[in-house]
Amino acid sequence: MIKWSNCTLRYWLNGTNEYLSEKKSFRKDAFDPRESNATFLTPLQNEDNGDISGGAQTADHVFLLSITEATNSDFGFSTDFGSTDTRKATYTDYVAGGGGIGGSPSDQHRWWLRSPGQNSTQTTAYAATVNGSGLIDIQGTEVNSRHNTVRPAFNLDLSKVLFTSAAVNGKASDGVGANALTKVGKDTSNEWKVTLRDDGADGSNPSAGKEHRKFKVDSVKTCDGKELDITYNGATTGKNEYISAIITDKPITNASAKIEYYGRISNCASDSDVTDTISV
Repeated sequence: MIKWSNCTLRYWLNGTNEYLSEKKSFRKDAFDPRESNATFLTPLQNEDNGDISGGAQTADHVFLLSITEATNSDFGFSTDFGSTDTRKATYTDYVAGGGGIGGSPSDQHRWWLRSPGQNSTQTTAYAATVNGSGLIDIQGTEVNSRHNTVRPAFNLDLSKVLFTSAAVNGKASDGVGANALTKVGKDTSNEWKVTLRDDGADGSNPSAGKEHRKFKVDSVKTCDGKELDITYNGATTGKNEYISAIITDKPITNASAKIEYYGRISNCASDSDVTDTISV
């Protein structure tokens, strides 16, 4: 019997199992290596649905929500199984265009849960779903259906997160240079941009590529009370390599410190940018 623990959808989301190529997985295609490395390996309780067993417990980087999680108010969902805006989904452009199977989904914004469906038998596996109105269908849909969509979930390893900002009008840089620092907008929606700590490792091989750890600020000086001169060395150079600055309301070592301003103050494109003094 197919359960979440041996489901090919689980394998595809995480890029595991001998049946799937690492080149064809959601985790590898949707995230760059550093982002992928910041997804936390989450122990999952795969609960039974009535008399239908949820199967073995798993630990996954990327997963589908269970019935219990999709009714958890801590996650912003309604606590009952009925229709609700809190569980309604909207197609991404990729899904609306046919996705990987080349056809438009026919069930209006229906998405999979990892919990088994109560219609499951010894020969036919069903999985619970959420329909277009946000109602949880505990009876479920046959797992080989091609019409339901996927809403991947994951937990972030917070030790790898530098700060969060609103996805729209949040973290932005006014160009690159002395005047780049821009006020960070407040989180006014449920969509966020996450800025990860970057030690130079590529995620797939954390023991390699520690170049960014060589970076050091030698001095910060002000001459007129309006400009800061920042002298640094050991910068990594190349395409898309920048030095960014942030201003916080408290020392950054304080757990309650908030980022007030952010900006890219230097583009380290050439070898001559390894060491320099820049003004803010």
